[in-house]
Amino acid sequence: MAREWELGFDARFFGNRLGVDFTVYNKLTTNEILNIPVTGEAGLASRIINAGKIQNKGIELMITATPIKSKNLTWNTSVNITRNRNLILELTEGVSNLQLDLAFGADVASVARVGKDYGTVVTAAAFATYEKKDGSGNVIDNPSNGKRVIGSVSGGSGGYLGFVRSGAYGQGQKEIGNIMERFLVSNINSVSYKNFSLNVQVDSKIGGVMASATHQYGSQSGNFSRSLFGRNKELGGIEFTDAQGVKRDDGIIPDGVMADGFKVTKDGQTIDLGGMSYAEAVQKGYLTPIPARNYYENLTQWSSGIREYSTFENSWVSMREISVGYDVPAKIVNKLKFQTLRFSVVGRNLGYLYRTAPDGINPEGLKSNRPGEFAEYGGLPFSRNIGVTLNAGF
Repeated sequence: MAREWELGFDARFFGNRLGVDFTVYNKLTTNEILNIPVTGEAGLASRIINAGKIQNKGIELMITATPIKSKNLTWNTSVNITRNRNLILELTEGVSNLQLDLAFGADVASVARVGKDYGTVVTAAAFATYEKKDGSGNVIDNPSNGKRVIGSVSGGSGGYLGFVRSGAYGQGQKEIGNIMERFLVSNINSVSYKNFSLNVQVDSKIGGVMASATHQYGSQSGNFSRSLFGRNKELGGIEFTDAQGVKRDDGIIPDGVMADGFKVTKDGQTIDLGGMSYAEAVQKGYLTPIPARNYYENLTQWSSGIREYSTFENSWVSMREISVGYDVPAKIVNKLKFQTLRFSVVGRNLGYLYRTAPDGINPEGLKSNRPGEFAEYGGLPFSRNIGVTLNAGF
């Protein structure tokens, strides 16, 4: 059930050459169909109920204009802007969090959480952040607070240290974004000159996050150019001698601080490196740089990977369509016994003018169209469609 109020206006100026259509709305939806988990003793995994209260409010703005209008040349343009804000007001008694969809198996989830936007993304495989605590467990001021934590990781590569997951560090699930866009913008331009016409459409989505398995596993296996860093001295690698006495030049120093309780033994003394930066620990000779291969594996492999690393903002500006058309002059058409004859070339999804998804990942390549979907799993690559049409009227 939905209750909504809407207020707007449609104004035209300069002989209809400029138009503004503006709407503001507030919609309250109740009795959503929810799939609620139940206890195992019931013999069922879940039950379907009507419950919940969700608020959507925002604006829609369309501006249309004809900047040029002459005997032979006309240019029409329109801009459509949509901004929606969503808030989960309630779910049902005893339920404040409802899972919508999953990524990386079950390591990352989009959820409906009371007091938050629909599609809040949470994971216990986020970067753990350092918090210095006193003897009573209270957080106290420290220059290292808020920095990423480095330590021993389960299933780590080559026995080297890596970034620690928030769940493994006692920080549980972290919110790392939301799947909903901040706003959508579309711009359509139509230009006609004598018998020729040109149409250009640009679409854009700003905000919202996506999780990419392509990015996670491509980073682990070194298939992306960003994983070139540190592979040798020329690519930024640091020279060091490993535990086997082999001199190397593929070292990387992680940007983070050591986990509390992490200790090393040097010159017969046990030293607690908790809160010390990895760079300082290397400088003092307590640790060595991490080989590039092991660094990237620890960061992204299944056993120890940080899923937050491969969950990123998904904003883009797409060249959605360009079409060029030509209307054959009437004197030629009449000789061919036609009423009209039009030839056109149309290109769809020609590319992205801007995108935040890294490493060539398709920002519109999500693996399903479910409302809570936010994951890309080896998605389809970019594809451009170019067609030629001939329209004849008899």
